[in-house]
Amino acid sequence: MSDSVNVARLREATLDDAEFMGELVEMFLTDVADQLVSLERAIASEDWPSTSRTAHRLRGASSNVGAEKLARLCSGLEHRSAEAGAVESSAGVGIREEFERVSSALQDCVLQAKSEGR
Repeated sequence: MSDSVNVARLREATLDDAEFMGELVEMFLTDVADQLVSLERAIASEDWPSTSRTAHRLRGASSNVGAEKLARLCSGLEHRSAEAGAVESSAGVGIREEFERVSSALQDCVLQAKSEGR
């Protein structure tokens, strides 16, 4: 599979139910895509309180689906943005790139769970 998603964590969170996993992943992908736009805008405008809040929400959502690296990246950004000016302008790029990897890995997890008849 991928090192972007802790599959055991995802299965635990969804009670190893393929349909529930699919619903959770779909909601996660939609919500996070929207949140990433907000995060990138907040970083670009140097709105550190909004950056911190959005990174916090992204961290929690990522953790819920087993996207541990994405959660760590968001946590780091959350803490750096609390120190106004400690955020590099490319911070959102790394998070978006990891989200793309997570997105692919999560979709693979759902397909595999459905093919296994969970």
